[in-house]
Amino acid sequence: MKKLVALLLICFTVFSLSAVSFAATTDSITIDREMAKNNVSGDLVKLKLTGTPKTKDIKLEQDAVKYMIENKKQLFIDMKFIDVTIDPNAIKNTSEWKSRESGAEPLEMDITFVVKDMDKSGKYFSDGTYNTKGMYREPASTFTLKAELRAGGRHVADVKDFGGSIKVNDYYEWGTNWEVPTGGVPADKLRMYYFDLDTANHVTTYVWSLVGGSVDTTKKMVTANISKAGVYCLVGSKDHAATSSNTQNNNAVSQGAFSDITNHWAKDDILYLQSIGVINDKNINFYPKRNITRAEFAVYLVNALGLEENTSLAGKFKDLSTAKDYYKPALTAAYHGVVSGKSDTSFAPEDPITRQEMAVMFLRAMDKAGVSAGGNDMTKLNKFADAKSIATWAKDGAMAAVNTGLIGGTTDTTFSPSGKTTRGEAAAMISRFCKYINK
Repeated sequence: MKKLVALLLICFTVFSLSAVSFAATTDSITIDREMAKNNVSGDLVKLKLTGTPKTKDIKLEQDAVKYMIENKKQLFIDMKFIDVTIDPNAIKNTSEWKSRESGAEPLEMDITFVVKDMDKSGKYFSDGTYNTKGMYREPASTFTLKAELRAGGRHVADVKDFGGSIKVNDYYEWGTNWEVPTGGVPADKLRMYYFDLDTANHVTTYVWSLVGGSVDTTKKMVTANISKAGVYCLVGSKDHAATSSNTQNNNAVSQGAFSDITNHWAKDDILYLQSIGVINDKNINFYPKRNITRAEFAVYLVNALGLEENTSLAGKFKDLSTAKDYYKPALTAAYHGVVSGKSDTSFAPEDPITRQEMAVMFLRAMDKAGVSAGGNDMTKLNKFADAKSIATWAKDGAMAAVNTGLIGGTTDTTFSPSGKTTRGEAAAMISRFCKYINK
């Protein structure tokens, strides 16, 4: 009998230690409808995962996703080293969720962040190679994102691509615990980069892609929108457009290489958009004085939002040529609802975009990014003498663009809804947009 009791005590002790060990390695939360309802703060459902473990596990149940979509709430999670704001539509619109949504089994999206994942960036970011390119990683900023869909408590599929953006505030220790590197790159030159873990076993050279983002040196954080599972790390470089190994940016000219912007008033905005991967034009000239087209504006917004490529609308617009660089981005913008065609079958890609069309696209892009559109106050817009000439379908967009400061008047008293916009002017507007959605 004594031997049996002793054996039971040993088993209990081992089980207890195992439980403690698991608890010590994972900081987790399961969010159902009631938890979501009870933690509403304004437009957000705000929760914390600020325990010691680096692994943060967020289980988001189907009824919570439905509640947040119905009530236009986003999920904000404070994880101490990073903060994330998740649009529930980014969950609902994944292909994996859509394929199971009508089934009888309740769904759950299990999202895991591993913060301060320094070993991961150290493994795939070759300091020796990248330092020679003038790129220096900030190890403490590294985090890994993984996700899986579960149905009825069972694993269904790993999720690689989200159906929208996740806003991340990534806090850095640059110049505190980690010295500013030999290259002398200051913190305001930090940008977020991405590594696709799926490529790790298939390539010999690991490629890090520029995500971009905006830097707040007071709060010591970089804010960026992401949409894929993988490894993320902040990297310092004096010239991201030139040194980025982003496969989409390999053809991007280096900052300052545009020969026609040296003395242009929008030069800083153009260079900023280059540095975060929004502008990756292949030409040696930017043509800042030329009117921007509908396709060009759509391409820049797709890049600014980091939208997942989708060409399922191929064939819908008869005037989109597969030979054009804008073909896939234009279809992607249409798929995600950022732009509509001039008609059901016409995109009019090379028509100059009007100011009221731009305003509507900005409103849709703000909705896609999950940020406020500036309220419903028409006061600022009505100060323009020609406000009544704005098309009915564009009123809300014009109000939002003016209230958020993205678009001003062509004069103090005119909005010029049907007016055209130069590429330089558009760069300034999109620069303001990027900073607005990432602030």
